[in-house]
Order: sequence, then C-alpha cells, then structure tokens
Amino acid sequence: MSTIEIILISASAGVGGLSLLYGFFRKASRVSWVGWQVFALFALTFLFDVITPPEIEEGGWYFWTVAGVFAGALGLDLMLGGIIRARMINCELPYKSMVWWSRILGALCALMNAALLFSVIASFALAIFGVTPAYPEFLQPVYESSVWTDFLSKHIYDLFIITVCFLFVRAGLRIGFIHAVYYLLMAALTFASFFGAILLVTKVGFFANWGAALSAQFGSLPPTAASVLGYGLFALLFFAIFFAVVLVIGWFLHKGLRRALDSRTLGIISSVILFLIFLAVFFAAMCGLYYGVAYLVQTVTSQFEFMGEFAIGEMIEGLFTSSPLSAAFYWYNPFLPILG
Repeated sequence: MSTIEIILISASAGVGGLSLLYGFFRKASRVSWVGWQVFALFALTFLFDVITPPEIEEGGWYFWTVAGVFAGALGLDLMLGGIIRARMINCELPYKSMVWWSRILGALCALMNAALLFSVIASFALAIFGVTPAYPEFLQPVYESSVWTDFLSKHIYDLFIITVCFLFVRAGLRIGFIHAVYYLLMAALTFASFFGAILLVTKVGFFANWGAALSAQFGSLPPTAASVLGYGLFALLFFAIFFAVVLVIGWFLHKGLRRALDSRTLGIISSVILFLIFLAVFFAAMCGLYYGVAYLVQTVTSQFEFMGEFAIGEMIEGLFTSSPLSAAFYWYNPFLPILG
C-alpha cells in the first residue's frame, strides 16, 4: 500500500469518525441532509440512460426534457427534505426511542455529508484524469476496474455538477425572494453612501472647501498625500453618517419583513420564487459556459490542424460529454443555434 493510499484512508477514517460523533450529538433535525439529498438526486439521473439521445441537429427537445426532469427531481428532493425536517423539528415531546433514532440518523447524515465532500472532490479529479492519456499510478486499480469502465466513467462528472447546482439553488430557497431584495437594497444603499460621501466632499463646493481647508493643515506632507488625507477624512465622516442612516432604515425594514414573513404562505412563495430564479440563472450560466467551451474547442482544434489531431480539444470535449446531464448541456445547448 502506497503512502498516498495510507494518508487517504487515515484521513477518511478520521473525518468519518468525527462526523459520526458530531451527527450523533446534534441529531438529525439539526444536521444538514445535503449528502442524502444530493446522492438521491444523483441516483435519479441514472434514468437518463434509458433515453436514447437524438441526432444533434434534431435534439432541441432532448435538452428541455433533460432540464425539465432534472429541475422537477431537484424541486421534489428539496421539498421532501424540507417537509420531513419540519415535522421532526416541530415534534415537541418525542419518545425516547425517537430521540435515539434521531441521533443515529443524525450520525448517518453527517457521515453522508463527509462522504459527499470526498466524493465531489474525487469525482472531479477522476473525471479529469479519466480523459487524459496518463494518470497517477495509484489510481490504476480504479481505472482498470469494471466498476469504473461499466458505470462510474459514464456518470461521475454529473455528481460534481449536481452538487454545485443543488447548493446554489438551495441557497436561493433558504434566502427567499423578499430577503434577497432586502439584501440587495441594503448593499445598494451602502454602495450609494460610499460614493455619495466621496462626491459630496469633492463636487459640492461648500463641503469641498472643508476638504481643501483640512488638506492645508498637512503642509508637511506631499500635496497629493495631503489632498487625499484631507478629503478622505471628510469622506469617511460623511460615509459614517450616511451608513448610520442606512442601518436605521435597514432595522425598520427588517422588522417589517419579519412580520410579513410570519405568514407561512408568503414565506413559501418568496422561497419558491428565488429558487426558480436561481435555477434559471444556473441553467443559463451552464449553457453560457458550455457554449464558450465548445467554441474554444472548435477554435483551438482548427488552429492546430497542421499538427494533426489536437489532443487537448478532445480531452476537454471528452470531459464535458462524459456523463448524461453534462453531455445534454454540451451537445444540445440552446445557445448554439442562437449564437451560431
């Protein structure tokens, strides 16, 4: 057994043991279920194997079918997880046996979360090495196994994509549309306060004179440094005043939002809206990224035709088409006919 294998096994055992202890004491209602949910969603994507991809020129429907099925499975996964967790948290007087089952389930959830972390890192690395002509020697048993050749090589890259998508849209679901608007508004007001303070002390004559007068007090400094220091101190002062006003506005807005979100219906609608927005943003970003990759592959390959078959283009394309979900974004990307 190589040194790298010993380190990996030791690290896995240590993290796994700590995860079990953490989950046992936190219980299932207080531990993230991301591991279970992502692995369940990953398993559901195996259904794409039963769909025969059409010709690329006629495959517009295939992309939307894959995207729709995946979005539906993702929404169902998040909804079931939320419902089950809510029922567990709202159980005020559980039986002792339920508490022990919750601890055991919590330990398993924490272990699955740790396993997901290792699996995502490993899936990305294995997918990359899987399309390269050479890979580290200690990975040879993996790539030569029937599990890799018959199963993992055809799906492993999707685990990375699914995890990124799940965490991204889950953030939107947890934040909610109303809170997102609130955070954006507060960020915009802070940004406006900062630049407003600078403009006030540099463009408004009365306040600009204050800055000039203060700059004159630093005669021992170079003119540029004295000007920056004089105007900067006044800008900092006005920013502090503006920011204090923003904090007061934010406090009143937050109180109003808390009362508004006490309505369960409004809170659910707010979460679902931002979930859909985040999902649409993720799909659009994936399509844009894959279009750029396809364009780059074609450009690089055509520029190096004089060298014969260009391996890098094939390797990149092989990575992005190695699993069903990723291949649907690559070969049947709706941006391709739009952008040419």
